[in-house]
Amino acid sequence: MMVSSRFQAAIHVPTYLKTYLFLKRSQWWNKDRWDHYQSQQLKKLLHHCYTNVPYYKKLFDEHKLHPSKITTLQDLQTIPLLTKEIIRQNRDRLKASNYPAHAFESFSTGGSTGQPLQFFIEKGVYFATMRAYGTIQNEWTNHRFFDKSLIIIGQKDLFKYARCGRTLTVSSFNITKEDFPRIIQKIKAFQLTYLLSYPSSLAKLASYLKNNTHTDIPHVHSIICIAETLYPWQRTLIEETFHCRVYEQYCQRESVAFGLHCSHTNMFHMFPQFGIVELLRKDGTPVTKEDEIGEIVGTSLHNYIFPFIRYKTGDLGVYTTQHCPCRRQYPLIKRIQGRTQEFVLSKTNQPFALTGIYDLVAKSTPHIQDCQFYQDTPGTLLLNIIPTPQYTEQDTQKIQQNFKKIMGNRLNLTIHHVDHIPLTSSGKYQFLIQKIPIEFTG
Repeated sequence: MMVSSRFQAAIHVPTYLKTYLFLKRSQWWNKDRWDHYQSQQLKKLLHHCYTNVPYYKKLFDEHKLHPSKITTLQDLQTIPLLTKEIIRQNRDRLKASNYPAHAFESFSTGGSTGQPLQFFIEKGVYFATMRAYGTIQNEWTNHRFFDKSLIIIGQKDLFKYARCGRTLTVSSFNITKEDFPRIIQKIKAFQLTYLLSYPSSLAKLASYLKNNTHTDIPHVHSIICIAETLYPWQRTLIEETFHCRVYEQYCQRESVAFGLHCSHTNMFHMFPQFGIVELLRKDGTPVTKEDEIGEIVGTSLHNYIFPFIRYKTGDLGVYTTQHCPCRRQYPLIKRIQGRTQEFVLSKTNQPFALTGIYDLVAKSTPHIQDCQFYQDTPGTLLLNIIPTPQYTEQDTQKIQQNFKKIMGNRLNLTIHHVDHIPLTSSGKYQFLIQKIPIEFTG
């Protein structure tokens, strides 16, 4: 997660320094020490929740639980899961009573699933904590302090400068063919070396650069993608275009789990300092097999003002027992599979992940400027596309043929030409608009 410049002046400096120094000092701990640390932090958190948070006091009493009885990470699984709907219904009762009113700051998710979630963070402290993780992220991804950085995010202005002119931010709402010439001209004059972006925006920029052979952006040595799932075809396109490594970060505004690629692997190192991460099947049991998919459930170890305990993120991760050559003994997630709402339903109501189908469209034709899937009825799928002038009926046939090879008769695909595909309110791109409620079926 990136800390917006409007919050930087308000961060709590002692919290930033304490968090940053702890992250540096603890990164080489062994697994036994991590297990002990998380167990101790969990005991402290649960005691606080039982004493100061009305929702958890009632929950624990109703289920005959007591913090003193939850002594291991395995015991954590006896606590019922926390969902977005529960938070909406109990927002005020999830506030810790031992914090003064001025410490609470209202915050919300971006609403990329169509349902923004409102909750509270601790004023100053939250952003100081996230800033410390951001500093570690910069170190892991080879971002030096004096590097000129390009950031592509959802913002009102097309261009903004920050950090005494060392950072140029570009609006993801303007990553369009009409604005590309201006954006490219500005970027080339800026001479960036580091790039942080939503993957969808960066893939569009990379595609434009690739299709305009006279246009190139040299000297980029590191790229990090945030806030959206990075699909394999996007990674390939971006790395081939910019000739450098693409890192990926995983986080949420609710801040229950933080994951990052290191320089050795594309697997996510899930920071044990940040929270306790579980991968669960639909029945609530932990996934245990290599490459098994589970929903990411997180318990924040740093948010006491509005605690998230066993929070269902709606994101899906791929389990692994592998270890990273970097020697950090952090839990790994092989990849983020997407969200539960990035599945489509077949004619028999069977869910299928769209990950491979996104790749299929990109490989079927180079003559699509943008595309988005839409489903509101099981068994039928609409593909909205913005075609280039070179697009022909042969491209349509190629997409249909490749789609049928993968899905057979389980889904009917209709292709529709459109002039515009809107972004979310936070400037992100949705590959699938899913109107049917989908539950994870792992």
